This record gives sequence, structure tokens and C-alpha cells, in this order.
Amino acid sequence: MEYFVFNSPYILIEDIKGKNKPFYKEYKKEKEKNKNKRTGLCELCVAGYENYNEHISAEKHKKIEEKINYEEIDIIIERYKKREKRMSKKRLFI
Repeated sequence: MEYFVFNSPYILIEDIKGKNKPFYKEYKKEKEKNKNKRTGLCELCVAGYENYNEHISAEKHKKIEEKINYEEIDIIIERYKKREKRMSKKRLFI
């Protein structure tokens, strides 16, 4: 009889009488990713960074962030919220 040594967690299915060949599925763990260390490009600064958390706490990023006027975006969001409220009220009476 042939045997197999499993290294990872597995599922093994076999019949009691041993007439059929058993089948198995071996599961391998995925490597853990470091969520704090994200590399990329900052759209505000238009600069690359190695660590996202360090970049957003940097003085250069904070200064650029303060310069941006979010007032127009806030107005658009408020209009959308008001529109959604009106639409939900209309649906109640249909």
C-alpha cells in the first residue's frame, strides 16, 4: 500500500473497504501581507512613496492637503444627500 506524508492541513476521503483509491486536497497557507507597508503614488503630491502611513504623516503631504479646497466637493456631496432623501420619500408614497 502506498502512503503519502502531508505537510499542510488536508482533507482525506477514503472508503471503508479500501476498494477505491483515496483522494485528498492539501491546503497551503497564504503568506501574510504587511498591510501597513503599501507602496504607490500619491495623487495629491504626485510623488511615489514606499510606506503609505509614513507618507500621509509627512509635512510635505500635510501642507499640500491643507491647500486643497474641498468646499466644492462638500457641496456636491450635500446635493447628492438631499436628492437621495427626496427620492426615498417619493418611493414611500408610490
